[in-house]
Amino acid sequence: YGPTKFIRSILQNGEVHLFGDGSERRNYIFIEDLVGITETFVINDQEGIFNVASDDNFSFLEIVENLRIIMPEKFEVRSSERSQPKTDQKINCQKLKAAMPGFLFTPFEEGLRITCEIAINTKNMK
Repeated sequence: YGPTKFIRSILQNGEVHLFGDGSERRNYIFIEDLVGITETFVINDQEGIFNVASDDNFSFLEIVENLRIIMPEKFEVRSSERSQPKTDQKINCQKLKAAMPGFLFTPFEEGLRITCEIAINTKNMK
């Protein structure tokens, strides 16, 4: 449930399904940023436990709004009642930032655009 599933659902079914009003918030990380962080940790022999995510925090509805701009085809948004209480998640990434000063995360919208382009071009996203 989130960006990748939304993109796949748009390409396969022409729709996105939201639970509740889509206002729940989550942190995300672009795969290329995860690779860069991993490489840096290996090169620097960094040890420890880190929360690996960007500080950006988006709601599922904000993701859908971004996808409406990015995706070339129109899609429907379907909602169903929430079966569990709303839960926002905000990950504390201060330890990661301290270990990697100067690391710049890919802006969320750019990572989402690139992910959409790859999915559209391959139509084989899993």
